Amino acid sequence: MSSKNLLIIAYHFPPIQGSTGTIRTLAFSRYLEKLGWQVSVLTVSPDAYEAVLPENVASIPENVSVIRAPAFDTRKKLSIRGRYPLILALPDRWQSWIVGTARRAQRILETSKPDLILSTYPIPSAHAIGYLLHRRHNLPWVAEFRDPMLQQNYPDTLLERWAFGRLEKLVFRNATNIIVTTNGCKRFYRQRYPDFDENRLTVISNGYDPSVFDSARKSTPLPPSDQLVILHSGLLYPRGRNPSAFFEALRSLLNKGFFAGRSIEFRFRASGGVEDYVNAVDEYALNSLVKFMPQISYVDAIREMQSVDALMLFQGASCNDQIPAKAYEYFYCQKPILAFTDPDGDTGELLRHVGIGPIARLEDSTEIELAIKQFVEGLETGKIPIIPLPTAQEYSREALTERLNEVLLKAVNEK
Repeated sequence: MSSKNLLIIAYHFPPIQGSTGTIRTLAFSRYLEKLGWQVSVLTVSPDAYEAVLPENVASIPENVSVIRAPAFDTRKKLSIRGRYPLILALPDRWQSWIVGTARRAQRILETSKPDLILSTYPIPSAHAIGYLLHRRHNLPWVAEFRDPMLQQNYPDTLLERWAFGRLEKLVFRNATNIIVTTNGCKRFYRQRYPDFDENRLTVISNGYDPSVFDSARKSTPLPPSDQLVILHSGLLYPRGRNPSAFFEALRSLLNKGFFAGRSIEFRFRASGGVEDYVNAVDEYALNSLVKFMPQISYVDAIREMQSVDALMLFQGASCNDQIPAKAYEYFYCQKPILAFTDPDGDTGELLRHVGIGPIARLEDSTEIELAIKQFVEGLETGKIPIIPLPTAQEYSREALTERLNEVLLKAVNEK
């Protein structure tokens, strides 16, 4: 089988710290080699990231060639007293990456010799670069939307919405194929772009990388806790993963004496925006129940997820067309899952499909209170189901890469 060359354009790539999107690109890079692809990744210089962990570089597969274009974060480099001209941050704060790539485009293409380009959002400038290379060099282009781009209330300003909308239209007018991660996102774009060929719009869900779990299992096991530990691992957001109603529910249960005689820790690992959440915990006097913990390496985070008693998933109704990548990692951890999400959204639909319950809406403290009570009592009696391993294995990124391979070969052959 002759090898084909793929250039992936991805902002999220090691040594960045704190992005699960990085793991998706890494896994695809690793498993595509087995299917006959030579992969190069075009990304940004490390100083463009908000947080890095140098040891993350070791996770890059040896066969992957990494090309780093000069870039900077407009907010960090050009702001004066915390303010900067928005025009210098369109379509995003890393737009300098587009200029850096344009200047080096010929050398990049001579180095990677791509038969195909794959760009991945949620950093829109990746799609801007994909469009630029596609048009100037007549290369097939596959665009991936890990989340929907222009949404009803996102981004915030009219100028940003104009930039997002303009770029999104360029993608749908020019990309050879488009990948989304949920059925809801596919419906979203089918309604917005009804003339786009449905056969060129493919769902490839998020998943987990079994090789990372293997590395975590080889590490020294974490010592057992003398408490019942229920963990949320990853970022929270004021808009889509707001824990306010969760804190209200905990306070109500505390007032009713539910936690009396129980030793429970609701642990939040690498949540981001910790100061705001800590203030809320102080306000509700939940310090005996809730703990916020700092970032750790991805392998260590997986190890922690495998060691605790149960896992929590937060996803608001505003994100009904999305499923967090963390959900699939949770599946493979073989732990009970307490979910706060809209049962009618894509995340809720997936959880019901694999037998997860109870599910409570993230915005409804009454539902959350009941779900926490049922879940904790179920843990104590051993009545909370765990996803069967064969079901979890359906979402392995090694298996999902085979679907990606089909899309890529189709795009190359249709050139």
